[in-house]
Amino acid sequence: MTTINKINLNGTEYTIGGQDLPIEVKTAIDNLFANALYNDYDSSGDYAVYHAWASAITLVSITATFVQGETVIYPCQYDKIKEHLTVTAHYSNGTSTTVSNYALVGADEAGTATVTAIYQGKTTTFTVTISDGILYQLPEATTFTGDSSERISAGLDIEPLATDDDFTITFEITRDGTYTNDSYVFQCLGEVTSSTYWGAKFQISKDKYYLVSFQESSYVSEYTPTSTGVLKCVARHAKGENTITWALTKSGTAFEEHTLGTTLRTGSAHLFIGGNGYKGTIDSFAWYKYRFTDEQTSQFLGLQEGV
Repeated sequence: MTTINKINLNGTEYTIGGQDLPIEVKTAIDNLFANALYNDYDSSGDYAVYHAWASAITLVSITATFVQGETVIYPCQYDKIKEHLTVTAHYSNGTSTTVSNYALVGADEAGTATVTAIYQGKTTTFTVTISDGILYQLPEATTFTGDSSERISAGLDIEPLATDDDFTITFEITRDGTYTNDSYVFQCLGEVTSSTYWGAKFQISKDKYYLVSFQESSYVSEYTPTSTGVLKCVARHAKGENTITWALTKSGTAFEEHTLGTTLRTGSAHLFIGGNGYKGTIDSFAWYKYRFTDEQTSQFLGLQEGV
């Protein structure tokens, strides 16, 4: 009979019979002998005693320590929450260890959120302050008649575009098939050394909808200005990428994504909603100071899966 007294795990040597072994070492030893090497050893030897001892260890509970401090957290930013969170597993033999392969739920909306950590069937909760991240929001659904004077000025302080930071634009419009002239659902101007440029805009022309990101443009061939129904859009930008990705649906049907952009030139930015001849209803419009996740994008667009 061969007796195993020690094991080397990731360069550290442990004595098998030691009662102070970390739980991950006990698990590693248990798995080692229970699998490929089990038949090489007499079951009446030291391992049989160890196996009974290790198998009796069970997970009793988990606890979470979250320290938010001054960190601003927006909806669904679970990775950022994890940066300030420690989850500890507690076992029946009195040992505890920090774990990382846990799941989080409950941080999807702005406000004081009760977030749940889940690890191997055990749960614990903690509180997170979630900011809405809304830079601008159209107060209510607004119908425009085509008069340029109806244009809504949202202000000069569109920071994420002016300074290159994460942002998301969402809007929903209802069309009745009427076309008057070239106009904009929204347009965002910027200025660098007195040279005006387009930061982002969604433009209606005679036969198509134009998407514009940092002076690069494309158009939505699947949806024309004479179409009817509800058009939803999510435009997302990540800091440093020099692009905006546009995802759209018409009455729940997704269009191909458009990723557009040249070099982002930062500077002051001015956002306008509607006007300039726009005719129709803008049901909602919002500009957020963070980038939506795929799940948030799908939820706004009314899709079951990410786009």
